[in-house]
Amino acid sequence: MRYAYLLTMALLLSGCSALKTTPQPPPAPTHQAQEITRAQSGGLPRLGSVSTQVRGSPDDAQRALAAEANQRGAV
Repeated sequence: MRYAYLLTMALLLSGCSALKTTPQPPPAPTHQAQEITRAQSGGLPRLGSVSTQVRGSPDDAQRALAAEANQRGAV
């Protein structure tokens, strides 16, 4: 039973390290909205959020999000 407890603790602690990201510089600004990763968002200010409801494929939803972000002036 003791080994099961130690194994469980080791798995939980190693799982926490999977959520930690190494900071990366954000991409250079452009005239179009860009998708960035969590690691790239560390030094950037939050300007808002964008959501969409689209029927279709995930690509359709991604295009709708990019269009909405461009319309709101995201760079």
